[in-house]
Amino acid sequence: MESCCGPQSHQVKLNPIDHRFAELDANGEKALILFVEGGDPSIEVTRQTLRYCQEAGVDIVELGIPFSDPLADGPVIQEASFRAIEHGTTFEKLMKMLREERERGLDLPVVVMSSYNPLHAAGLEHSAKLMKSARVDGIIIPDLPHDEDPGVRDVYTKHGILPILMTTPTTDPKRHAEVIAKSRGFIYYVSLIGLTGLVKRMDYPFKAHVIASRKRAASPVCVGFGISTPQDARNVSRFADGVIVGSALVRNLAEHSAKTLGPASKKLISDFVKAVKS
Repeated sequence: MESCCGPQSHQVKLNPIDHRFAELDANGEKALILFVEGGDPSIEVTRQTLRYCQEAGVDIVELGIPFSDPLADGPVIQEASFRAIEHGTTFEKLMKMLREERERGLDLPVVVMSSYNPLHAAGLEHSAKLMKSARVDGIIIPDLPHDEDPGVRDVYTKHGILPILMTTPTTDPKRHAEVIAKSRGFIYYVSLIGLTGLVKRMDYPFKAHVIASRKRAASPVCVGFGISTPQDARNVSRFADGVIVGSALVRNLAEHSAKTLGPASKKLISDFVKAVKS
């Protein structure tokens, strides 16, 4: 944030993602980012999940846009995406729901995570305007490499939606350097080579790479893929700027009613918050 003195002093307004990380840094805390598959098991459960994430102290939510051929997703999130599509979930309906929740007081940062196809089908400019009206703060397009048609992300950037890029432990050093230089909001560090899912970890071989990336990156580095237990979240948050949890929450939501958010799901969210914040 920039400021100057005198009668013409002003402050540059931060994107809510940047603002949240600034608050976390000031308080010596790490970020907890939860992935929610939009529309599974219903849009109403997604609505309730967003409300509870805010109540529980989640820092950022990734809202997944269902797609029939999701890239890199393991069976838990694939099945969630298929269910959401079967229930009639669309990009437009999810943005409408999010816009309604914003009007009702939802103010936690929200990042849309979507394959390129649903965005293209909706029209890039149209989808960007819908996201802006719903106060979407960032976008992740996992099947669009950072150097392939960068103009796509420019469409969202001009509407104030930050482009969040992904890197892995085996990303070519040159590409890795480009990702950590170009990503905004935060860098999504994919800790596993393969699909998302629930993993039993014995160690964290990517730890040194994450630490080195943080020293070079302008944006915070957050680790996702395979963060499936509160203990994982606690361990990884010791050397990363934040952790991203997906399959564990998605699987839990799938085990409950399509109309209400079960107490076990609330406890799961609360447990991850406590693990990262403790």
